[in-house]
Amino acid sequence: MDNVGVYRPRTTYNNKEALPSIRRFILEYIIWLKCVLYKLKLAGATILGLKSQFLILGIKVVGYICNATSRHPNKDKVAKILN
Repeated sequence: MDNVGVYRPRTTYNNKEALPSIRRFILEYIIWLKCVLYKLKLAGATILGLKSQFLILGIKVVGYICNATSRHPNKDKVAKILN
């Protein structure tokens, strides 16, 4: 399986700490990621560490940039088409 997206919390809780030096939304994301990875393991799936990225601001998917707030066309792809 390629390109598995794991959503992050929708809010950063104004960067409030859940534990000393650990922000709440980071802790929630780690807990959620652990759950997703466990379910993939139970299903017998494997992931390639070199191709994996976690807690990123946005990803490129088939000519689009997807981030926490929207999905919009990749400007580089649009420029190639226009040229």
